[in-house]
Amino acid sequence: MARKRWFWIWGPAAILILFIMAAQTGTAIAQDAIKIGAVLPLSKAAFAQAGEEQRRGLLMALEEINQAGGVLGKKVELIIEDDTGEPSVGIAAAEKLIARDKVVALIGGYSSTITYAQLNAIQRYEPFVAWVGASSTKVEHEFGPKRWFFHYHPW
Repeated sequence: MARKRWFWIWGPAAILILFIMAAQTGTAIAQDAIKIGAVLPLSKAAFAQAGEEQRRGLLMALEEINQAGGVLGKKVELIIEDDTGEPSVGIAAAEKLIARDKVVALIGGYSSTITYAQLNAIQRYEPFVAWVGASSTKVEHEFGPKRWFFHYHPW
């Protein structure tokens, strides 16, 4: 149990660092802040605890990074959306983060069903994506070879 708890708290923090490394692109440099999006299960009872653990881990990492001066002298901004346990909401949240909020990277992916729906919808944008959950091998087999998709799951 302690191992799983450690993963859900510090796993997102490690992935946030990878996002920041990926954010060192022309788009990110031109912005005032480096924007990263997270789609998490925050309100569905079955997944809300895991989503809250991810959210807290990301916010801890974000605070530490920004207190140290950010990345390339720019603050990192984290925009969090709730997928509510519904694939259609998860798709809309991911598309909003990419198209409207202009994030350079996405994190999330707790539910395999929602993750699969999101990835099918967002693959036309090809943002840097790191999912920490979604244990279905269907997700890994279809999206694993994509150069923009990274799947971190403690099988």
